[in-house]
Amino acid sequence: MDPQRTARQRASERARRVEATVDRTTGGAAYPVRVEELADEYGSADPPAEDLSAAIERSTDGEFDSPTEVRAAIQQVTAQNSARTEATFDEREQS
Repeated sequence: MDPQRTARQRASERARRVEATVDRTTGGAAYPVRVEELADEYGSADPPAEDLSAAIERSTDGEFDSPTEVRAAIQQVTAQNSARTEATFDEREQS
């Protein structure tokens, strides 16, 4: 089995879970909404909202006017994390 393919599959599965969580949770928020408010309300989500909130705060101003903006920010953050995870895996393979 190709370990790199497996890492990509895990990243893809995680991205799908994040997107499903975003779709379920962001529809009920009153907009504009702050990252902290989403984390308070959805902190038990999978993945935990507090993990996402810290990452989103680093990459945005922390306020969203619509569910579309929340989704885009989370997709950007999870894509960055996925790329970092894959790069770390590649570095370990080369060592």
